[in-house]
Amino acid sequence: MIERIISPAARTASGELVIELTKGEVSTQSFWEQSEIHLLSIIDLYITYERNMPGFDTFLKEAHVLLLQAGGWSSLSTLLLSTNNPELKARFEKDALFQSVPGWEDQEELKLDTVILGAKKRLEILIKRANRFSHAELKDPENFI
Repeated sequence: MIERIISPAARTASGELVIELTKGEVSTQSFWEQSEIHLLSIIDLYITYERNMPGFDTFLKEAHVLLLQAGGWSSLSTLLLSTNNPELKARFEKDALFQSVPGWEDQEELKLDTVILGAKKRLEILIKRANRFSHAELKDPENFI
């Protein structure tokens, strides 16, 4: 019998906001949206606590650069788990995003590579919108609507 463990899944306001602000331009099934929120929330935590760079405007740019540099899930997960913050690392290690069923690792990696592509697309849309505003206006997520 296989023991099943339900791992927690991080959710942050920034992760949810990216999805909400791009719903009209990116149409995906709920499963993919939830997966993108989860991934973006993990990245938000990393940017906020590892790099000490809070703020939605900073999150958009840093998350996009992080996803571009990582390329795929294998590199991204290695980077995220290499955090110097022990509490953040412990949280990531327990998070569902970093868990996989033995024997399904390749399928999980393909799924997460797809999630990364969707998240990058959403971030690119918001970064293009952000280029229309001054730095002060970027502090207010309402300007991205």
